[in-house]
Amino acid sequence: MSPNWHRPTRLPHTLTINEDGSVPVFFTTSSGNVTDDTTHIDTWERVCQLTGKRDFLYVADCKLASKENLAHIAARGGRFATVLPRTRKEDESFRSRLREGVAVAWQWVYDVADEAGEVLDRLSVCNDETVTSDGYRLLWYHSTRKAALDGSTRASSGPTSR
Repeated sequence: MSPNWHRPTRLPHTLTINEDGSVPVFFTTSSGNVTDDTTHIDTWERVCQLTGKRDFLYVADCKLASKENLAHIAARGGRFATVLPRTRKEDESFRSRLREGVAVAWQWVYDVADEAGEVLDRLSVCNDETVTSDGYRLLWYHSTRKAALDGSTRASSGPTSR
């Protein structure tokens, strides 16, 4: 028996749900050598076929944010929302701005409160009009809860080098 018999096999999967109750509408698995960023065009096209529409909002993680994926959807009248990967220049530029203390105007968007009405998280968006190098609108959000969690993680892990 091979000494590697116990290693788990990576089996990428795609689960597409609707916004109304998170009902699964499409599911597929891919070979272990398929990268996540290459599955979005096929998934988007499949949802277009299922719904008969192209103007729905396609929401996905940062693997959607490749030039090829975004251009494919935008060129066909689609809409999308995704997370900008840390590897993008726009991310580094905005983080540098924050580190350098350049003023950022944040506009309140929404408070998340518990049953007693205590605010657990305050969400804000940067007022500056920003676009990506590809020409897509870019919104920067701030979460007080995420900032506190990130701060406590940094404090507990000690100094790091960049």
